[in-house]
Amino acid sequence: MPPDKPKKTKKKPAAKPKVSRQLAWQREQTKAGKCWRCAQPLGKSPYSTCVPCAEADRKRKRKEEGSRPWKPGGRGRPPLAATKKKSA
Repeated sequence: MPPDKPKKTKKKPAAKPKVSRQLAWQREQTKAGKCWRCAQPLGKSPYSTCVPCAEADRKRKRKEEGSRPWKPGGRGRPPLAATKKKSA
């Protein structure tokens, strides 16, 4: 007689991990058109944060990386904030 074949068992689908309260709150703010960090209205900001939070991020990142701010006539593409000030 041939040996018995092992029975195939169906695997249960993996349960979705619960989303933390913090991430849920951040997603709610983004859907509502607010800054996910401070809950202020985004206004005309193209980012998912308000303009003050985006500027603070840029300053913090420059400090961490040891970079200097962009200067007109310097190398590289001008930051979005610099182009908005000229057109206004």
